[in-house]
Amino acid sequence: YANKLDYNEVWARASETNTTVYCGGINNITEDIVRATFGLYGQIIGIHAFPDRGYAFIRFVTKEAACNAICGVHG
Repeated sequence: YANKLDYNEVWARASETNTTVYCGGINNITEDIVRATFGLYGQIIGIHAFPDRGYAFIRFVTKEAACNAICGVHG
């Protein structure tokens, strides 16, 4: 994938305490879709999905998991 994100760059751009990932552009996004897609990257402690708006916020236990999810799901 040509536009693959660099983990270290993603890590450097986020604050030490940021464990939340934004996912957008998904029509009718549900908590089940979010868990199936993002659960592979680490333990999720909160999901706030907005199906009518096509986006969700996913909160992980660790910054490492959030950064891995951003890099893994991007694109």
